[in-house]
Amino acid sequence: MPRPVNPSLTQDLLLSAIELLDQRGDEHFSMRDLAARLDYTVTAVYRAYESRGHLLRSMQLHLFGELARALSIDPEHSTLESIHQIGHQFLSWAVEHPTRYRFMFHSTAPESLLDPADQQIARAGLHALESILATGAQAGDISTDDPAALATMLFASLHGLVSLFLAQRLDPTTVADPVLFYDRHSARWIESLLHTDDRGDAR
Repeated sequence: MPRPVNPSLTQDLLLSAIELLDQRGDEHFSMRDLAARLDYTVTAVYRAYESRGHLLRSMQLHLFGELARALSIDPEHSTLESIHQIGHQFLSWAVEHPTRYRFMFHSTAPESLLDPADQQIARAGLHALESILATGAQAGDISTDDPAALATMLFASLHGLVSLFLAQRLDPTTVADPVLFYDRHSARWIESLLHTDDRGDAR
């Protein structure tokens, strides 16, 4: 009968693996590296995580949960203010944790890819935007009959901005800091996306 896994060991390994990710700049570390870091045996590591892929997927879920917790909405804010707030928080977290962001959104290693059920957890930021837009539409603050599609477009814009910045593909004289750039220009951008004419129809 297999020995039960100590939950604290599993958590220690997970957090240590994320520290290795931060230090090395990518997820290309071995289970042996992780064992040596904590002075555990490789057998103990594999007892907690049956494969490297299992560990990488656990790291992904942990980090997406961390990002989701960084996104919060003030119920007193208007729909436009809430959209701005989510965007600001998302970009701030990404800029503060660039290696983690790349791992979460740009890793193509098959062993690190999440299955469809876990992808729902990974889409927490997108779902938060969708909820804001759906609530705003019901309240008459904005005009949209497809909050999910609009949320996807907004989220893709945020992801594109931070991804281009992290890849150093933006002119630094224009975007020295994506958070400051967003804060400076987002109000007009968001209003133009959600602007309605006199009939209340989205343009």
